[in-house]
Order: sequence, then structure tokens, then C-alpha cells
Amino acid sequence: MQNKGLIRFLAWAFALACLWQLSFTLVTSSVERKAKAQAKTYAASEEVNQMLADRQVSGIAAQNLRDSIQNAKEDEILAGRAGDKVYFGYTYRQCQEREIGLGLDLKGGMNVMLEVSTVDVVRALADHTEDPVFNQAIDKALAAQKTTTNRDFVTLFYDAITSIKADVKLAPYFHGQMRDKIKLTDDNSAVVAALRAETTDAYERTYQVLSQRIDKFGVAQPSIQKLSASERILVELPGVKDPTRVRKLLQGTAQLEFWLTYMNDEFQPNLIDLDRYIASIGGAAEVKEAAEDTLSQLDKLSNVEQQRDNVSANPLFSLLQPMQYAKTPVVGYAKVSDTAAVAAMLRKGFDHKIFDSRTVKLLWDAKADAQVSKQAGADMVALYAIKITTRDGSPLLDGSCISDARQDFTPEGDNEISMTMTSEGARDWRRITGENIGNCVAIVLDDYVYSAPTVQSEIAGGRSQITGNFSLEEAKDLANILKSGKLPAPANIASEAVVGPSLGQESIRKGLWSFILAFVVVLIYMVIFYNRAGWVSVAALLVNVFLLVGVLASIGTVLTLPGIAGIVLTMAMAVDGNVIIYERIKEELRNGATMANAVQQGFKNAYSAIIDGQVTTFLLGVVLIIFGSGAVQGFAVTLCVGIVTSLFTSIFITRLIIDSRLNHKRKMSFSFPFSENFLRNAHVDFIGKRKTFYIIACVAILVSVGGWALLGLNRGIDFTGGRTYVIRFDQDVKVSDVRASLNDKFDRAPEVKTYGPSNQVKVTTQYLIDQDGDEVKNQIVGLLYDGTSQFFKTPISLHDFSSTDTNPLGIIQADQVGGTIAHDNLMRSIWAVIGGLIVMFVYIGIRFRSWRFGIGSVAALAHDTLLIIGVFALLKGILPFNLDVDQYFITAVLTIIGYSINATVVIFDRVRENKTLYPKRDLKSQMNDAINATLARTVNTSGTTFVTLFAMFCLGGEVIRGFVFALLTGIVVGFFSSLCIACSVVYEVSKKESAVVKA
Repeated sequence: MQNKGLIRFLAWAFALACLWQLSFTLVTSSVERKAKAQAKTYAASEEVNQMLADRQVSGIAAQNLRDSIQNAKEDEILAGRAGDKVYFGYTYRQCQEREIGLGLDLKGGMNVMLEVSTVDVVRALADHTEDPVFNQAIDKALAAQKTTTNRDFVTLFYDAITSIKADVKLAPYFHGQMRDKIKLTDDNSAVVAALRAETTDAYERTYQVLSQRIDKFGVAQPSIQKLSASERILVELPGVKDPTRVRKLLQGTAQLEFWLTYMNDEFQPNLIDLDRYIASIGGAAEVKEAAEDTLSQLDKLSNVEQQRDNVSANPLFSLLQPMQYAKTPVVGYAKVSDTAAVAAMLRKGFDHKIFDSRTVKLLWDAKADAQVSKQAGADMVALYAIKITTRDGSPLLDGSCISDARQDFTPEGDNEISMTMTSEGARDWRRITGENIGNCVAIVLDDYVYSAPTVQSEIAGGRSQITGNFSLEEAKDLANILKSGKLPAPANIASEAVVGPSLGQESIRKGLWSFILAFVVVLIYMVIFYNRAGWVSVAALLVNVFLLVGVLASIGTVLTLPGIAGIVLTMAMAVDGNVIIYERIKEELRNGATMANAVQQGFKNAYSAIIDGQVTTFLLGVVLIIFGSGAVQGFAVTLCVGIVTSLFTSIFITRLIIDSRLNHKRKMSFSFPFSENFLRNAHVDFIGKRKTFYIIACVAILVSVGGWALLGLNRGIDFTGGRTYVIRFDQDVKVSDVRASLNDKFDRAPEVKTYGPSNQVKVTTQYLIDQDGDEVKNQIVGLLYDGTSQFFKTPISLHDFSSTDTNPLGIIQADQVGGTIAHDNLMRSIWAVIGGLIVMFVYIGIRFRSWRFGIGSVAALAHDTLLIIGVFALLKGILPFNLDVDQYFITAVLTIIGYSINATVVIFDRVRENKTLYPKRDLKSQMNDAINATLARTVNTSGTTFVTLFAMFCLGGEVIRGFVFALLTGIVVGFFSSLCIACSVVYEVSKKESAVVKA
């Protein structure tokens, strides 16, 4: 081998670079272990024990609370060390940024797909016109957006409005708000271009704002990714423990406003008039319609008739407690549960001109008042009357006046947000406060009042504060939102996944054990078959894994459980390169070559087969990266990087070790006596038996297609939309009992299946899938709790059931996929499979300079794909693990396409060689010789891959068991198609040609 010195230099440089990158992970692990030990000691301290005793908490609840305290303490310790220099001048936070990132399935956390609401931008640019044609087009575009993945909303809107009114002129709709960019005389194409520029800018600014918020959130290695074609943003926050807090952070629009308020004595007469008006039109009935829950509570009181008479006489004030003090901006209090009913009645005040919408708007406080709530025995929230003083209805000041915001403390030690204003904002704020001494100014964020202090004097310097009974995290998050700015366009959650850390720890343990077992199995397999050369393969394999992990850490790839599967599969494919080389060397030795010449010729003759096989799989990995997302992309990146490192180690590292042994006169052997002639004398007439193989393949395909048509596939929520929850109990449960209990709670029966052990179930529901928000999520979790709480041996609270913080019981994983996302996933997956087949056809056709080889390869791959789908259709509900057809399944299909074509290419490569060496032989002989000559390689490679995947199947965990099962199925059917279908089809389409196929 030439240039050995350069290769050694590159190998050492590569290894040292990877070692340096991986060292950051060792450093952060050491710091985190110490923090965990300190936190564990604190959680077991007498102070915590006394607190639990004072609260009278015991059992599961006590353990969960202790775990939460330990986690909070650990976070506090690590946060305090964030700026400490811990490694060659690098701080702990900087080391975190360079360590190997763990995905949600290994660390726990939250994955959110945000859909930027471009429609709101378009409506705002049209000044919220009520034109029926415009609004009909908006509705039509929204409907089209649910089934379209590659067209932006502006294009869909234009298509919709021109289909409703062909001669429509768009300029008049948008000229008012965009007069500097759109003229009334502009044609529609110019208007569409201007709209697209505005919406694109809003999308980009939304992404920037979210990026700033996430960067300040305090999560290690957050990920935010633009999906511009679909106007979506993907956010992944490993390790986050409070999903509700994340949703508020991501969706908060940060619409900060400063308003004057009415005093209670000014506005109280209007409320009295509204109360009388509602009573005059049948108040009790009106309240019952708006607040049925409140009246149901009244029925439980002893003085039911008296209470109902009061509701009839004073319908508004029966729910809204009026203020008795004149000089307060609060005009009343209502129970949180009654705010919807009160709001419905307040709207009537505007509808019937009791309130003037040009001079007043009514807003609720952001939080319940603690003192009033304590007196009332229920959460009570204040209502404010906001005074509109400007002609256009705008506030005195808005969020654009804020240049900085941070969490701070009041003199009493409470949390507050301290804001610094711009120079222009400071001047306006000084003027406003100077003109309104004695009046109240409400500080409003996203239409909720956070405080309404009385102006005592003119405020200069441009500083102001927001107070409002905040927790430390709430104050930090609000300051973060204000500092990063408001979202130019609303961002709605289209899908999300929440994984508890307890499940993540299990995944890490299972993933590592499966990896270790797979490695041991490969080691044994290679040593048994290839003697000392097998040990060389093991050494090269260790180097390969080391380099692979180092590169993944260097490029910032997040490691997931499918990523570990990718590493295991990479090990098998790395062994494939060694198998091809070793089989070639054995052939040369059998032909009488010396060991040195056999090694030289063996490597030389194996290069083309190795490179062709690995390139085909690499191309499939690229297809997965393009069409996949999340963990699927992680798997694909791992696979692609692994292919590159495998080529390097199997070709160069293996050669360096073997040459070194030979140069030092050490014995080198490539087989044991029993394996030396393994399948050497195989003379199977594969081409002659092709019709038998066709019959077997056709019967299998017919059964598969029939099962698919009759039984259908169990599509996962990736392709249907919905919500799934993995619930863990403290004892084994019967799925039928859980299903029957939940059927009574949901209007549409959810799907309930065992998920792993008998004490875990996976619940999938379409309930309220078109609605989002914490209220909907809490409602569904409440229904799940009501339907499953009786199956816990030890009673569990709703909080413990729903918490994914540290709780080992209850909901340990939650996923949500909206209908639009599901449709996009389905279409992307279909195109991924089609694209993969096309890529294979084109590459094989070009590489072997004949379309016939392309036809043979695609026929074999279509056979593999149909059989895998058929197996999933026929065995769903029979096997005791998940066989959902989801993105993992599509990943498995594409991976098998790449792996199967790898084996086929090796055979095709030998056919091409035979045609060069033996041009006078007929095509049938050339093909049979090629298949038989590579049979040992095909069997050994398929065998090593199968046993490594089987190790992953047994120990890898429930999350990827269906995924690995698909790969195992694919290895079996791919083995058959590579030997029996691919060359047979090439022969079939070639034998009719009079000329010899040029290879």
C-alpha cells in the first residue's frame, strides 16, 4: 500500500481530534456526577425529611417530591457552576456546548413543531377587512394548506381568491397598510411579491425572536431549525422538565402595552346598567347558557331557590363580585372558573352599546389575587376597565419602547421584571407619568393586566417595573420574552413530544447493553470465521466506533436511540467491508498466491465492490436526511458518517494492521480449517431455478398485498395525527380493562395497547386533535387520569400522574401530531421511498453502464419493500410489540433498500469482472459464477448484520423494537432478493438481446 506514512499521520490526527472533542463529554459528566451526588445528599437531609413530615406527605407522593427537590437542587448547583472554568480555560457551559448531545429519547425533554401563522400577517396587512371574497379566499387557502406541503400560504391565497373572482384586484386590499410598498395601480403579481416578502420577513423575524428566547432559557444544547418550505420551526429542548413553561415561552407574543385605567366609581354605573339589562332579557337563562358549571354548583347549596332568585335578579353580579372601593382600577372579581361566563355577558355590554368600544376595553388580571382568593375560598381574578384615549385605539406606549428587561427583586424580596426604555420611550414615559399623577397606568402583556400602579410622580430615566406575584422562573421567562421582542407572527404548536427523564435513563441503559451485546456477537462471529484476521477486524471496528462518535460530537449531532441503532448497523456494514476483502484474499491464497501477494490483490479486487456498496447506502442516507426529521434524521446522519468512517477503517486501518504483522514476520491467517472452504464449492444454478424463485416471490407478494388490502396497516400518529400517551402503572394491568374504562371517558374510543412490559400501556386518541392549548391538554390528561387511576395499586394524585419531571409512574411520554403535520409526514415518506428507488435505479444504471442492472436492482428492492409492508399488515396485533407504520418504519424500509442494494451491487460487481475475464462465457454462466463466488460474503455479511440487529431487538427497548423488527425482516427478504431475484431479472431482460450487455 502506497503512502502509508500519510495514512498513519491522517489516522493519528483524526483520532486525536476525536479524542479532544470527546474529552468535553467526560468533563461535563464528571461535573454533573458531583452535582448529582450533592443534590442526592441534600434530598436525604434532615431538612427535607422535616419538610415532608410537616406536609404529611408519604408513599409515592413523598418519593416524587423528594426526587423533584433533588432535581431542583442539582439544577441549582449546575447553574451556579455554568461560568466556572473546568477544563483548559473552558467553562462548564462551554464544555456542555461541545459534549455529545443526547436526544429526547435518551435524556427526556420536549420536541415542538411550531407553525408560523402567516394567515394572521396577511389579515393584518389587509387591515382585517370584512370583504366576503377576501375572507372566503382565506378560508379556502387554509383548507388547502392542510393538504399541501410545498406551497406557501401567499401562493395558496392568491390561487384561492382568483378562483373565486377571476378579475380580482389585490392592491386595494393591502394599499392602506402597505402604501409605501404597494400602489393602487400595481398588478396582482407585484402585490403577491410584496406580500411574500412581508410574510417571509415575518417568518425570519419570528425565528430570530424564538432563537433568542431559547438561548436564554438555560437548556444545554437546545436545537432550533427552520423548515422554510412549510413555514414551520422545529424546536428541541433536551432535559427540559416543565412543558407548560416551554409552551408559554414559545407562544407568548409579548404584546406589551401601557394604558390608563378607569377608576371603579367611574365605571361601576356601566356594570349596573349591564346587570339590569341582562336581568330584563331573562338573566337566569342567559347565565345558565354561559355558565352551566356555576349553576350546577349552586344546586348543591342548601338555599337553592334563594340563590337562583339572586341569579335572576342580578345575573352579572351573581358571578362578578363588584368592588366597594371607589379609588381602585379593579372593577370586580370573579372566580377563575366563571370568567368565561362573565366575558359572555360583558360582550353583550358592547353589543348593546352599554359600553363604548372606542373608549373602553375590559381585561382580566394575569393571576388570581391571593388575599381575595383566600377570603372567598376559591381562585379569584380581578377585572380592569382600560381607558382608550387615542383616536386610533392604540396604547400610550407599546413594547417597542423597551430596550432591555431582566428579572429583579422588590424591596420586600418578591420577584419583578425591571425594564429599561429607549431614549424615545423614556421621554414619552416621563411625559405620560407627569400628566397622570394620581391616575393608574395598567401594564398589559398579551391582553392580561400584570400590574396597575398609581402614578405618584413624574418618572424620569426610562425605568419601570412589572410586579405580579411571579415565581423566579416566571419572572425570568417574562423578562426573556420582553427582551427578545414580540413575535411578528403568532407561532402555534402543530406537534409536540414530551419524554420523561426516567424513560430516557432506561433508554440509555438498554441502548448501551444492546450495543455491547452486538459488539461481542460481531467479535465472536468474525474470530470464529476469520481467525487472526477476525481480531484485526475487531480492532478496526473499535477504531471505527471511536471515530464515528468523535465526528458526531464534532458536528453537533444529537445522539438518539435510533442513532444508536445506526451505530450498530454501521458496525455490521463495517464488517461487510472486511468480509469482502477477506473472501478475496482467501480466493487468492487458494489459487496459490503468497500471503503478501494475496493481501495486495485481495484489497485491490475488493475496492470497487466495497465502494459501490457503501455509496448506494450513503445515497439512501442522504434521502433520509432530506425527507426525514428529528430522530429519523439523526439515524440518517449517523449512518452516513458511519459509512465514511467504515470505508476509512475497513480499507486503510485494516490494511495497516495486516501489513504491519506481515512486515514483522508475524503469523497471519484468514480462516480456521472448518471455515477455510466455507461455501467454496457451491455450484447452485440460481439462474436456472429463476422461475421457481419467481413463483415463491409472487406468492409472497400476493399474500403481502392481500394482507395489506384486507387488514390494512396500523398507521401511527405520524401519519394520522392524534395524541399518544405512554402510561406506567405500579402493577401489571389488562389492556382490555384499561380500554373499557377509557371508552367511557372519551366520545371516541381511544386505542390502547401494551407498550413493553405488562405494567405499561400506550393510549392513542383523536380527541380534540384540531384544538390546542394547555386547557385542552389538561382536559385530556384529566380524562386519562379518571379512566386509569383505579388501576394503580397505590393511589396516585393527578399531579403525580401527569408530571414527566421525575415521576416513574403515570404519564412517562406524551406525543401530539396535528393533522397538517401528519399529512406532510405521509407525503414526505411516500416521496422518500419513491426517491430512494429512483436514486438506486439511476446510480446502478450509470455505474454498470446498463439500464438492465437498474431494472434488476429496482425489482429486487420493490420485492423487499412489499414484503416488509405485508409482514407488518399480517402480524399487527399478533406480535407483542408495536407494529405501527410511522416515520421509523419508513426509515427502516429505506435502510433495507440501501442494505439490500449493497449485497446486490457486490454480485453485480463480480458479474462485471467475469465478463472482463471470461468474455466468451454465456451470460447465464457468468451470473451463476458471480452469485456462487460471493455466496460466502453474502451469508457472512447477512449473518453478522442479523445477529447485531437481533441484539438490538432483544435489549434496545420498546421505543425502537418495531423499527428493528422491520430491519430484521428486511435482512431476510433482502438476502433472498439479492441472490434469487436481482440477477435473474437482469438475465431475463438481457437474454432477448442479441448483443452482449456491455458492463
